[in-house]
Formats: sequence, C-alpha cells, structure tokens
Amino acid sequence: MQEKLYQIRIDDQMITVDEEVYYAYYRAKRYEKYLEEKDRRNRKVLFSNLDTETTTGEEMIPDVGAISVEALVTDALMIERIKECLVSLGEEEKEIVRVLFYDNRSEREAAAIWGISQPAVHKRKNRVLTQLRGMLEM
Repeated sequence: MQEKLYQIRIDDQMITVDEEVYYAYYRAKRYEKYLEEKDRRNRKVLFSNLDTETTTGEEMIPDVGAISVEALVTDALMIERIKECLVSLGEEEKEIVRVLFYDNRSEREAAAIWGISQPAVHKRKNRVLTQLRGMLEM
C-alpha cells in the first residue's frame, strides 16, 4: 500500500513530507497562532515592541529600587548643613545630640547617665531639636 504524501509550505516552497511530519508541523503552527491569540485577548504587551534605534523597551522601565542622584545630592547637602548647625550648638546641647543620636541611647539611659529624670531629658532634647530646626530654616 502506498503511503499518502503531504505538502507543507516553507518560505514559498512546497515541500513533500509524510503524514507524521505534516501533522507535527501544523500542530506547532496552530499552537503558535493560539498563543498569539491568547496574548491579544489578554492584552499582553512586549517591552521589545517599545524598542527604538537608541534604546530598548526594557531601558524605558523605571527602576523603583534605584536611588535617584537628586536624592543622594539632597541628602548630602542636608547632612552638611546639619553638621554646620551642630557646630554652633553649646556644649550641653552637643552632649544631648551625641548621646541620644550618635550613641543611640534611649532617653531613660541618658537620664541615668546624667542623674536627671527622663522627662527632663525629653524636654532638653525637644529644645535642642527646635533650636536646630530654626537654624536649618534660616
């Protein structure tokens, strides 16, 4: 019995193949078409579709985790300004800032070190912070 021959079109050429190759070829082709239809139905957008001559679509996506240069410069300038303001504080105010913020001690620990109450440390801290805010606003 003679085997039935099938033809498939590849690059505008008709190629004769057997039944197994024919069905495998068109099954794969139909699956590709199904995936394209599914993408269209789900409104899938590929970033590669946004490519231009100078940039790729992936480069146009903002990096949420990246720190902006403006933020780095602003932070550096603010730190420099705070350091300048700290120099103009009195010795007692500098000690409060050092213990509470640089040494990272609690108000209760600072009160034990200085032999005063915690509310007194809190009031002094707030007074120093208000003084620093005033200097920074100038």
